[in-house]
Parts: sequence; C-alpha cells; structure tokens
Amino acid sequence: MRIRWIFACLSITILLLLISCKESDQVVARIGSITITEAQFRQRLINQFRTEDLSTLTFEQKRDALEKLLDDWRKALKARELGLDQDPEFLRFRTRKLNLLLANTLYNQIVVDSLIPDTLLEEYQQYAQFRIKAVVVKVGHRGAEIFDRDRSKEEAENLAKHYRDLLVNSRDPEEYAKQVTDDSRVRPVLDPYRLGRFPMHVDRAVFSAEVGDVVGPLYTTRGYVIFKILDKQYDPDWAQRAYAEEKLRNILRTNYLRGQEKKRFETLTEKFKEKYGALVREETVQEVFELLQDWGKNPGRKLEDFTEGHRSLVLGETNFAQYTFGDLIRFYDQRLLREYRKFSSPEVLRTFVDRELNLLVWAKEAEHRGLMELESVQNEMWNYDIAALSNILIKREVEEKIQVSDEEIARYYDANKEKYVIPERIQVRQIVVDDEATAERLAREARRGVSFRKLAKPYQEKMLRRGFRYDLGYQTRESVHKEVVEKAFEAGPNQIIGPVKIGGVYRVIQTGLHQPQRQRPLMEVRNSIYSQLFNQKKQEMTAALEGQLKKEFSYRINESILRSVS
Repeated sequence: MRIRWIFACLSITILLLLISCKESDQVVARIGSITITEAQFRQRLINQFRTEDLSTLTFEQKRDALEKLLDDWRKALKARELGLDQDPEFLRFRTRKLNLLLANTLYNQIVVDSLIPDTLLEEYQQYAQFRIKAVVVKVGHRGAEIFDRDRSKEEAENLAKHYRDLLVNSRDPEEYAKQVTDDSRVRPVLDPYRLGRFPMHVDRAVFSAEVGDVVGPLYTTRGYVIFKILDKQYDPDWAQRAYAEEKLRNILRTNYLRGQEKKRFETLTEKFKEKYGALVREETVQEVFELLQDWGKNPGRKLEDFTEGHRSLVLGETNFAQYTFGDLIRFYDQRLLREYRKFSSPEVLRTFVDRELNLLVWAKEAEHRGLMELESVQNEMWNYDIAALSNILIKREVEEKIQVSDEEIARYYDANKEKYVIPERIQVRQIVVDDEATAERLAREARRGVSFRKLAKPYQEKMLRRGFRYDLGYQTRESVHKEVVEKAFEAGPNQIIGPVKIGGVYRVIQTGLHQPQRQRPLMEVRNSIYSQLFNQKKQEMTAALEGQLKKEFSYRINESILRSVS
C-alpha cells in the first residue's frame, strides 16, 4: 500500500512537472509579475519585421527585440505603479483604440469573410501561382464603359467572334491585336496578366486555359474581350512576389466585391443602430455648427473658449452612451484650431457624428458577441497598452520635467557659432555643348543681352540626358561643381563667362546674385537650438530612467524558447 502511495505521489509530481515545463516552455521572459508568452513575442516580431521571414532572424536580432520589449514593459509597469493607467487621456485613447479594433474585427468576420469564403481565396491562390502572358482584344459597343463604340451589343459580339477566329491562326498575335482592338491607349500584351483587372469569370477562363488557347469572347461592362495565351509558367516565388493572403483579399474586395461589401455594411449598420437606439440630434448639430463658425472668425481662437456648457452639448446618442461636442473637441484637440473649416455645413458635421455613432454600435455589437475574448484582440491591446503606457511615462516623467533656459540657449549659440554661418554663395547657370564654335556663338549672344534662358532652351534636354543641369542655383566654394563655381566666384555677380572647357565639354556660364558669408543671429536659430537641447536632455533623462527601472524590475529570459521562436 505504501509503495502504491509513493508511486502515486511520484506520478502526480512528474505530471505536475511536465505541466509546469510545458507552461514554462511557452514563456519567453518574465518581468515583475508579467509573463511574455511565445505567441505574444512572435506577434511583436511580426510587427517589427513585417517584410522578413521570422525563421531568417538571428538570435541576436530576437534578443535585441526582446530587450526592447522588456524596456517598454518596465516603463509600462512603472506607469501603472504611478497610476498613469488611470490617466483620463490614456483611458480616452485606449477606449477609442479598443472600439476601432472591435469594430474592425467584427467587420472582417461578418462582412469580409462572408463575401470571401475560404474556397474563393484558395481558388485565387491557385491562380496566383502562375505567371501568364497573353494578348487581349477589346471590342466595345454603345453604352459600354470606356469603350463606347457606334455598334450594338449584338454587332460587337459577332465582331468579337470574327476576331477570335482570326486570332487562333495569327502568326503575330500582338500585331493583329494592335490592329483590331478598340483600346489603342496601351500595348495589347498583358505580361503578366494581373488579377483584379478583369471580372472573376474572365480570370477563371484565362487561368483555366493553356498556352496557345484563345479564350472568349467574354462579356464585361466594358464590352467583349478575347485573349490568346502566349505563355504560362509556374512561379515558385509567387507568395513572396505579390500575392500574400492579405493582398489577395484586398484584390478580391477592391475589384470584385466592393459594391456587395458596401451594401452589406450599410444594411448591418442600420440594424445595429436600430438595436442600440443610435440617433443624431439634428438641432444640436445645427447649434454646434453655428458655434464653430462664430468661433472660427476669431483670429485669437483657442480651445479654452468653449465652456463646459458648450462641451456638454449632446450631438448624438445610443442607449448605452452619448457623443458630445466635448468628445469632438478631445478627438481633434489642437488640430481643431485649423480643421474646424472641415465642417463647412451642418450636413458635414452630421455625417461626422453619424460615423462616430456607427463606430460605437459596431464596437458594442462586437463586445456583445464576445470578440473581446479573442486572442488576436487581447494581443493587439496587450501591445497597445505597453506602447501607450511607456509613452505616457516618458511624457510625464521626462518631457514635462525638461527645462531649457534662455541662458542655456545663448551659451550653446556662443559656443557653436560656426554651425550657424551661411557661407558665401553665388547663383550659377550654364549651357553645355560639345563644340567650341557653338559655345563661342552662345557666349557672344549672351554678352549682347540675349536671354540666357532662351539661349539654353534648345540644349537643355540633351544636357539633362547627359547629367548636366542648366540652373545650379546658389553654390558655395565647397560645391561639387568645383571648377565651374571657381570660375563664377572669380568673375563675380551678373557676368557671362567662357566658353571654358571643363570635363571634356564647353561651357558658357552665367552668374547671378552674390551673397557674402553671413552669421545667422540667435533669434533666427533659437527654436532649432531649443529643440536640439530638449532632445539631448530627453535622451539623457530617458537613459537614466531606463537604468533606474532595470534595477527596480528584475527579469528572466528563457533562451531556449527565444531561440526557437519563428
């Protein structure tokens, strides 16, 4: 009995160890009470290395990315410790981010995914694996989009059939297509044939064909099209080249399903607005529009001009929330000082409020359907919280504590005056030709007062092709056009020089205004110096803060899991 009991205890211990190991193996790092899972870190890598295959990342790259994530988490933990996660500004932006994420997730689920089933996506992924070269003949008719021609639809169909029969045996399909197509704007060769240019039934017919086949005539809103397949090759790099899944989805949505998508969105929006009692208050919209117009007339306008009474005006509402003028002010913040002009009529303001209500009801419906529990949503908000809390800590504990005095600015200016010297410079133009006789003639005419620009015009295109600019603008003695500019400074302002042979060609040079060296005064560069000193202090204070936080928040990294993340 005792042996059985010992065996049972050992079994439980081993099981717990296995479970513990499995859980531990999923954790890349721990910092304070926070665990960073393999899935969370992988998403972080995907966001950071968007165009790279994670399997190609070195251990050092992954380690650097993890160290940066740990730095951000330290700042986020400190922000929470200081109560900054309850900051009204942070909460407002977080709520909007969450609403946008929930609404977009629901939209993809019940609009996009319903229009693009997996079978359709898989079908287009098959097409995307091939690179097709084809000639195309387009035959329009009365009322057709773009190719509106003086023939009936029936006449166009018969003509297209005739073209098809001749295209079958044509020795030069491209030349034949060029002669008969109604589209003379571009070459009739598609190399490659691109998904999204023609309707779905055309894509299906083209990708089902083999080399030498003639496809069509097929009807589209632009008339009839006929194709001859010249080449069809499997492309082993198709996914990397152009057709990742998300891009294929966008091609299908943009080119084939936009109308259906819009209609479904509008239908569902009306359903959700009715369900949640969404309503725009028309009278308040008119009142706020007039308020904005009057406010905009004041050249000294500021956001503080709006009273609490103004801000509490309810522009729209649902059965769970209100949208006030204060919400609009907070959304635009300082941008409202300029962008109030966008609200050029009550209708424009009403449309804006209506869209904000749309966002609220879509987010509420997503919450009702449990989308907040999705791993993708939680990971996205996890990343958002880290970044936002890190930023608000830097803002409160670093940026708002930085002071740059006038004395510091003056001392920096006095110690670095050479940085603020504009060197002597002169305007330079040139005409470049190959033979000396032409150059001499141009110089004579220029000295007689003929417009230098007019003299240069016949030669400018050739000059550009050879890499010579006519107008060199203001040049200093450190110019890359050293020999030309030396001649210009020697001659002085408003002179004609040459012809001179420089770099194997003959040049006639015209100088313009001359500006002597100038020391920029302190007031002219004050803002630039302020920014430089501010950023320098921010960098130093941020580094000091990060060093302090490393001591406050211990961490552990599971290097074996870090190496395996891909």
